[in-house]
Amino acid sequence: MNDQLNEPQVTQPTWERLHHNFLSVTLLWWGILFLVVGVGLLLLFLLVPETRLLGAILGAVGGYIFLLTWTIATTIASIRRSRYAVRDFDLLWEHGWFFHRQHVIPFNRIQHLVVHSNPISRKFGLVRLGIFTAAGEAKDVSIPGLAAANADQLKFTLSKYISTEDAEH
Repeated sequence: MNDQLNEPQVTQPTWERLHHNFLSVTLLWWGILFLVVGVGLLLLFLLVPETRLLGAILGAVGGYIFLLTWTIATTIASIRRSRYAVRDFDLLWEHGWFFHRQHVIPFNRIQHLVVHSNPISRKFGLVRLGIFTAAGEAKDVSIPGLAAANADQLKFTLSKYISTEDAEH
């Protein structure tokens, strides 16, 4: 007698990418940060005579350029790898390039959803969807770079599965 296991059929999820404006928004935020740091370094070199050594200046400029290049490259790679999918019973969220992560959030564990935005993201029509599960107090997953309409649709879809069992008792 040949015992065969009834294995579930695994289908490939339909992946959705983040909105194309999310890369611009993220690089804009990084640009603001690097501008502030660059101005701070410039003021340091101009106002503190001990920092005007050629080695210190070259080291700071070299480090600054390296960090700027690394940040841009890793941001682009990370955002290009970020994606999500809604399946029959769960939500998948993959992100990261250097440290790649995949989250599987069963619908029956979702407790509530929150949509966040900031002034720059709103200007580009983007929001972040925070997903809280029964596992803890903090956000378990936060999906950035969603168009506002897509986030509302995803929130509506996921909210249909939120258990109201506890609220009824």
